[in-house]
Amino acid sequence: QMLIDERIHRAVAEAKVVLLGKDGVPASNRDATDLIDYLRVFGFRPVNLYGVLGIAKSTYLRLTRSRTRPVSDKYGWLKQKITALATAARDGAGSVVLIYGYRKIHRMLAREGTQVSEKIIRRLMVELHLNPTQRRVSSYRSYTGENEHKPDNLLLVDDHGELPAAAGPESQVFTRFNHTFPDQRRTHDFHADAPFQRLVTDVTELKCLDGKVYLSPMIDLYDGMPISVSAGTRPSMELVMMMLTDTLGQIPAGMTPIIHSDRGFHYRARAWVDAVHGAEGQGSLVQRFIPSMSRKATSGDNAVAEGFFGTLKRELFGSKKATWQMTRAQVLAAVDRYLEWYIWGRINARLDYRTIAEYRGLDPQPDFSLAA
Repeated sequence: QMLIDERIHRAVAEAKVVLLGKDGVPASNRDATDLIDYLRVFGFRPVNLYGVLGIAKSTYLRLTRSRTRPVSDKYGWLKQKITALATAARDGAGSVVLIYGYRKIHRMLAREGTQVSEKIIRRLMVELHLNPTQRRVSSYRSYTGENEHKPDNLLLVDDHGELPAAAGPESQVFTRFNHTFPDQRRTHDFHADAPFQRLVTDVTELKCLDGKVYLSPMIDLYDGMPISVSAGTRPSMELVMMMLTDTLGQIPAGMTPIIHSDRGFHYRARAWVDAVHGAEGQGSLVQRFIPSMSRKATSGDNAVAEGFFGTLKRELFGSKKATWQMTRAQVLAAVDRYLEWYIWGRINARLDYRTIAEYRGLDPQPDFSLAA
């Protein structure tokens, strides 16, 4: 028995050096459990080791069972929901990258009755590698110089914090924000209290495998609705006038909206200037819209249109290089599908996490397609 005890003590001492780095009393019951499990591989019985290591049998059994017991995933059900919502948004838009971040996932879960902290959703999305792509995108510039057509910037406030008289009254969102935060007054009123009051437009470029695609949308500042979108292979006046003609055909009778643009050549050309006034009965002219134009070299004056392009390129393609491997037909088909989802499926934080269709009360779904 003395030889057996000596062999046990010698084995325990060697095991301590191997596992703990020193020969001494185990610092915790978990260390003692590790030593017993280690020595069992060499034929030692746990019953002969309890007293040597100073651990009770019940403690050893409890710790051993807790290690072999399968660990339950507390948020396994939530991970499945997050993955389903994130991939549904991507597939609905026909995108190649993930689109929704943790804030939109949080609000969509809340609408389903699932109340979970935003921090938990953010952590789980990091674990699941479901973070959306955030990359800067390039923009198309059509500025070619000045001419006599120089409308004022009607969405920019003056030194007194007021809009030009031609812009009409301030929007409720603009007024409410300035009243709440008087020290952080906004410099632009990119809002509208009703549809077709203030519109913005621009042209963007997408490089493709077999050439380029140009998009010309008209965005309503009421809710971000792309009222009309034309597409072409050249940044021509026909591209822009097609979009403008379609937009003017949708404006309700009696309304004269502001149409804001940058200083690109399209919006200073004779065709655009002539479209400001349209013919009415007996040869009389009626103003169809009020032109507004950004300041020179100030892209922030047309931030809504620039933001729309950035959102489309980032959510649909992830990076500008993605379109380099696609044909123009493939890009147009992808944009067409994305725009339909943008109106009917994409929730917007600005609209209290509702879709544009829900915010406008659009029903039934129209046939929304690109003008070719």
